[in-house]
Amino acid sequence: MKDMKIQLRSTQDIMRFNKKITKYECDFDIEVGHNYVDAKSLLGLYSLSLQRPMMLHIQADGDILDEIVAELQEFTYMDVAYEC
Repeated sequence: MKDMKIQLRSTQDIMRFNKKITKYECDFDIEVGHNYVDAKSLLGLYSLSLQRPMMLHIQADGDILDEIVAELQEFTYMDVAYEC
């Protein structure tokens, strides 16, 4: 099992993300605030706010987990803070 902070910024991101994860048999859940959705559910994904980062819970282990994490790198949330 692994948790990843991700951000889906557009409907195109949602479609690409969903296409990538639906090919795996393991479970994926997304948590945003107090809301949890099945990450393989397009309806669930579209119900979430795209304004906030999301916590992705991946229910996999071993080599398959490493493969999934590598494939989802483009969605990894990068918290960049600027100081003046």
